[in-house]
Amino acid sequence: MIRIAMCDDETMFLQTYQKKVSELFQEHNVDCKIDTYTDTVRFLEHCEKTSYDLIFLDIDMPELSGIQLASKFRDNGLNTTLVFVSSHDDFVFETFRYNAYRFVRKNKLLSDTQEMISSFCASLKTKSVIVRLDLDQQRTLEQKVSGIAYFYSIRHDIYFVTAQKKSIRLAMHTYTMNELERQFTEKGFIRVHRSYLVNYAWILQIKGDQVYLKNCQDKIPLSRGRSEEVKLQYQRLIREEGVL
Repeated sequence: MIRIAMCDDETMFLQTYQKKVSELFQEHNVDCKIDTYTDTVRFLEHCEKTSYDLIFLDIDMPELSGIQLASKFRDNGLNTTLVFVSSHDDFVFETFRYNAYRFVRKNKLLSDTQEMISSFCASLKTKSVIVRLDLDQQRTLEQKVSGIAYFYSIRHDIYFVTAQKKSIRLAMHTYTMNELERQFTEKGFIRVHRSYLVNYAWILQIKGDQVYLKNCQDKIPLSRGRSEEVKLQYQRLIREEGVL
């Protein structure tokens, strides 16, 4: 079950679009619960208490525009997938800075929404991949790949950081960073430094000699010699996922 929110000041449009989106997710065998909002201030308050997997934002709304809402979400570290819906195609470039997943044009509503949901459902399968990791004292942990922000090493100890900012140490003498890189590169991880292997989906920005992460707000060092290759890998992965 995924939680979805839609915010648009046109009540009739919301009712029709909610039904269509629900039907399209059902075609992909994905259950969803959709909450709709016409009041942007009330919506913002609810988002502080409710965790959504996907948010549809109309851009042209009173009080707070979709762009302003997206800015507040990102400033607060909210990494929810955002889809902008608008009749004004010229806004598409302004949405880039908020890492929008798609820009749905109201004059191409059905085709754009079908493509977006098809891509989103495909990405859900990737994010649900589970790996088994060996820990100390002969323990093992089954962990969703999407819930691993990055691996890092301190001398001979290797840890991974979860979505809850918790560092968990892997079994000693079982893994090396090179082995983890070989295992996780195909799962979307990038070796940004000899001591760091980062999940590309957690990258907010690559700037200078730092990689800035979403949600956990950590900064990871970027090796000068790896900088160009890291940027190329990140851009390739973004293109493959289809994010704007």
